[in-house]
Amino acid sequence: MKGTIARCLQDVVVKVAGESVWKEVLTDNGWRPTQIFTPGADLPDEKVMALITTVCEKLNLTIEQAANAFGEHWVTVYAPEVYPSLTKNLSSVREYLESMNGTHERVTRTIANAHPPRFEFEWESDQVLNMRYVSTRNMVEVCAGLVRGLGKMFGESLTVQVLGRDRIRVEWAEAEKKVAV
Repeated sequence: MKGTIARCLQDVVVKVAGESVWKEVLTDNGWRPTQIFTPGADLPDEKVMALITTVCEKLNLTIEQAANAFGEHWVTVYAPEVYPSLTKNLSSVREYLESMNGTHERVTRTIANAHPPRFEFEWESDQVLNMRYVSTRNMVEVCAGLVRGLGKMFGESLTVQVLGRDRIRVEWAEAEKKVAV
């Protein structure tokens, strides 16, 4: 996994619980308390997942709550600062989601050892999207949190449900369907 995930996780923990809690999370997982994660660094998936698990334990959060906090921070603060071109010309959740496979293809071509997820989309109607999260990592909750964060970012009312290890259902509120299409 790339260091950008750990870096964003650090930002969320420090914002919510403070630097001392983040240092505890690091040391509890065998990292130096001064560990710095750079976006392009290669980190073992299991070590990043252990950080996430420890954060949930220390902050008494479910994985869904942690994923929502991470997702909202990623799309509203972290990605616009670190990857400003991601949202530059996008005006809706639908546009953002439909751009992600192209973004991840570019990431795979330009960043060594990058293995971002891919997505398959099935539109049940104008306001209901069934997404398949295609990845070897079991991070579908994080993906759902990102989609919820997109709803907040674009001011769209969404219901996001995790339907399994690799399935997410996104439903726009009736009043939003004209905005989302």
